[in-house]
Amino acid sequence: MKKVALVTFHTALSIGAQLQAFALQEAIRTNGYDCQIINYTPTTLNTKSRLTLSRRIYAEISNFFFSQKINNLNARFNDWKSERLRCTEMIPTFSQLKEKADLYEIFVCGSDQIWRNPSLGYYFLDFVPDSASRIAYAPSFGNINFDEKSREAIKEYLNRFDFLSVRETDGAQFAANIVGRDIPQVLDPTLLWTAKFWRQFALDVGKKLPKKYLLVFSIQDTITCLKVAKTISSRLGIPLIFIDSARRLIWHPLLKNFFDVGPAEFLTLVDRADFIVTSSFHGTAFAVNFGKRFLTICRKGLENVNSRIVTLADILNMSDRLISPDEVIPRSVFDELCPETHVRLKRERERCQNILKESLLLTSPQR
Repeated sequence: MKKVALVTFHTALSIGAQLQAFALQEAIRTNGYDCQIINYTPTTLNTKSRLTLSRRIYAEISNFFFSQKINNLNARFNDWKSERLRCTEMIPTFSQLKEKADLYEIFVCGSDQIWRNPSLGYYFLDFVPDSASRIAYAPSFGNINFDEKSREAIKEYLNRFDFLSVRETDGAQFAANIVGRDIPQVLDPTLLWTAKFWRQFALDVGKKLPKKYLLVFSIQDTITCLKVAKTISSRLGIPLIFIDSARRLIWHPLLKNFFDVGPAEFLTLVDRADFIVTSSFHGTAFAVNFGKRFLTICRKGLENVNSRIVTLADILNMSDRLISPDEVIPRSVFDELCPETHVRLKRERERCQNILKESLLLTSPQR
């Protein structure tokens, strides 16, 4: 069995990051490969440093007052990682990373916004020996407004790949222009799997849930999500349940805030929801995958940031379920997802499964 090394975001306390890492790992394994996630994090990748001083102070205060929930959150993510992700042992240094690379014949970098910073060559597989194959499945640039220096660096990285695919349409076009060849746009790996697959890994949230409820999954624009969700829940006559990942509303005395759930508990909350309001790409992806009525809030004036959601909506014929914060809620979102959306998702899933399979076969050493 050929060994495949997977490079992606897998350490963050992010539901979407954890689910996409597991999805791609399992998709590679299903094709008959021994897949391991490289357990290395570049020293320059420090998420805390990107936070403002006020946000860091707020985080420390909320950590103090909600310490038990924070402990629950960490435990749930640690359980998911240890039980679901097939990681190598911790690799602390770049020199050890290069030594470890000699053990693998194929390297896959995949999904999430791993290509948003060209200075982090690790996510472009800069440590991989020339004798190994390089595959990109569904990485995202996040924002394609790079300066000339960054474009040149990206071009050098991409020209070393044996197979390229990108998650967003604009990202695929951007990469194609740089390397001078067609690059397919593909689905996020979480959508390579059906709702039936995901239900195997769902866990109880530890609290009694209403028979019907509206789930809010917020990673930004939290107040807008709450405002929109209140309007929809009032019309539907069902209560709200909140997953407030950014912890903007954890002080709200009347909200059922499940910000301490992990990936497995998230799957349960999505599966049982009657309606979903989200500002998250993966919130959108799982809503449509589980066949839920939903509405996604897109960040106004940030077209590149929204491109991953817009791309998915265009492909699956559900653009009416995306609105900016100041738009009126469309009546159509109260209807069930149209049959065409399910047909397109099935077709796209099969197409992208084949692309991944063919990329592994094309780049495999003699089997």
